[in-house]
Amino acid sequence: MMKKAICTVAAMVFLSTISCTERSDPGSSEMSRDAVVSQGTALAQGQAVPYGGYPFKEGMDLARKTGRPVVLYFFTTWCGYCRAMDKMVFYDGQVIEELRDRFVYIRIDTEGTGIIRYKNHQLRPSELALMMGVQGFPTTVYLDKNQAPVTRIPGFIQKNMFLDLLGYIGDECYNKNVSFDHYTRGSVACRKGGGR
Repeated sequence: MMKKAICTVAAMVFLSTISCTERSDPGSSEMSRDAVVSQGTALAQGQAVPYGGYPFKEGMDLARKTGRPVVLYFFTTWCGYCRAMDKMVFYDGQVIEELRDRFVYIRIDTEGTGIIRYKNHQLRPSELALMMGVQGFPTTVYLDKNQAPVTRIPGFIQKNMFLDLLGYIGDECYNKNVSFDHYTRGSVACRKGGGR
């Protein structure tokens, strides 16, 4: 039943997302990389927000210590949908609060040059992305509190859908035989205390 719930989540979100598989036109009207970095830095200096995310090792260590689920966000600097998701989703106060309070948020620039250690492997960010099944950008991978993959969502995710996914994953509804569809319609409660 858990596989069915996870497949339902992936299918529903896949149908509502868009992703970059080619480089976006640098002259587009979307937010520039410098503006994204500048805004992210300003937010991070002004308040304790997860926008910039944790470095991979520190984030995974924190997740182990706290028992929190992990949000791995795979992006590239040239992806227009990645920049749009930064601007429209990750700068949102509700998203920031939910990520800060209930998850460990890790951003991975797949064109980065560092080495990531994951499950006895030493990987470049692009190799980790392949290991996680990333085929386009952005892609968000959700890991449970034991750091096992729950689902992978390719493409741009609207803010409300992203918040629903955070609630569904954070409340472990996939382990309670609650479909994502039932969760988003509010027809089945799975959060401790009864509400969605």
